[in-house]
Amino acid sequence: MNPIMKYHNPGSMAKLIMIVMPFLISIHEAFPRPPRRKKTPKKETLAKNYRKNPNFPKLIVFDLDGCLWKPELYNLAWRGGKNQSPFHLLGDGSKCQSRMGSVVSLFPDVRYVLQDLSGRDDEVALGISSRTQHKDWAEEIVSTLTLSDGKPLNEVLTAPWEIKDERKTLHFERFVSNMELSFEDMVFFDDNAGNCKQISRLGVTVGYCPKGLSREIYERTLMKYPTKWGVVGLEIE
Repeated sequence: MNPIMKYHNPGSMAKLIMIVMPFLISIHEAFPRPPRRKKTPKKETLAKNYRKNPNFPKLIVFDLDGCLWKPELYNLAWRGGKNQSPFHLLGDGSKCQSRMGSVVSLFPDVRYVLQDLSGRDDEVALGISSRTQHKDWAEEIVSTLTLSDGKPLNEVLTAPWEIKDERKTLHFERFVSNMELSFEDMVFFDDNAGNCKQISRLGVTVGYCPKGLSREIYERTLMKYPTKWGVVGLEIE
């Protein structure tokens, strides 16, 4: 007889398993295996990557209402009448208030964007393209609101201002003729999809910002500059 089989007792083994198993189960419950951590896709490090783009526009143009600030100026006229001027600063300079009590506020990331570009004024000019009917208010607000360092926006937005209630394609045609640039030298930010599509078809790199200018859309647009493949942030049909 096999000597191992001589001492092998199935009944004893069963009893041993019954004794040991509850102990093993209790250890497993006390020290459960940690769940596997789900791999999350790495977010694009835009702040690092957009500065690696060897190309940089010669002119960056911003819409005003709904892009740099809120509310749109026609809302001020509708709520409080036409006698809104003068405007005075509130708090840290990111807001101003009209004589009728209406408040205009910069979107949260606007200061970051303009501050970032103000350090590159030897490379790029910053302009305005706005279709507002309230040109005087717009010019006053641009001259009133400030960056975090207290510098008024009009000291940063020093390229031509096109504040006229007309097609924005006309604004950009004047940028080309007055500044001796091509459309491909420009970047434009607007919250209006129709404006974005029109200007993109000229050859301008355009960033769509329906909730106001954000750091993300700013950096994504500069990463993709120059592009003729539609609007950054908006699929063109």
